[in-house]
Amino acid sequence: MLSIQNILVPTDFSEASMKAYYYALQFAHKYNASITVLHASGSFSVPIPDMMGHAMLEVRKSESQEALHTFINEAPTIDDVPVSQMVEMGSAENIIIETAKDEGFDLIIMGMQGEHNLAEKLFGSVTTYVVEHASCPVLAVPNHNDWLRDIHHIAFATSMHPEQNALMPDIIKIAEPWDASIHAVHIDIPDGQTEALNIKVVRKEMQPHAIDVAYDFTDYPSDSVQNGLEAFVKERNIDLLVMYKPQRNFFQRLFHISQTKRMAFEGNIPVLILR
Repeated sequence: MLSIQNILVPTDFSEASMKAYYYALQFAHKYNASITVLHASGSFSVPIPDMMGHAMLEVRKSESQEALHTFINEAPTIDDVPVSQMVEMGSAENIIIETAKDEGFDLIIMGMQGEHNLAEKLFGSVTTYVVEHASCPVLAVPNHNDWLRDIHHIAFATSMHPEQNALMPDIIKIAEPWDASIHAVHIDIPDGQTEALNIKVVRKEMQPHAIDVAYDFTDYPSDSVQNGLEAFVKERNIDLLVMYKPQRNFFQRLFHISQTKRMAFEGNIPVLILR
């Protein structure tokens, strides 16, 4: 069962990470959770003698701690949300993954920031890596998301595999503090192998869990998963898209389309990746 008590919010002091921190504050408030804001300060790119290197690292760490303190102080506050800060030395990807695992964080909330391929354009290279390797769920927040926007409609994109059906209690736990509706959706593509019997089974398996929340299930025909999700998000005014990451290279398969193609939720709604 998903527990949201300790949230890790990585920051590189960018606008994208500030928006993610805003969102994390509101999220933590809803779930009575605490936040740790993490900054990873990279190592030097050229060899430096040990004694000099140690001194320079200490200076860099001190500067990073000051910058992180300023980052937190300049952000809005919510009185009942405990916020702590952490600075670690090393590559951002590895530090985030290791910290989340070693410290037992329940959730990582971080910004989307575009870079090279489409997955990175949607989520940012660091975020994409973290989603692929993190031991806990990851919530990616768009750069221009309105942090005060409540969550009224949650879409759960399912391929109708049994392990995904088992996630319904977690999704309900996410929805309850917001009093949000859950819209489970299966994108039915032409080359898919979905059978009517499978849909009936999924409806039966999912429905009993959803007795305390507004819930519906849609088998949504489309020419591709991307186009189907795009249309569904628009039609249902979705505020949060929840997906399940079953294995490695998840985004490379999901977003195997032209770089010029954009999905509706790019830059518009947060995406929560469960495990």
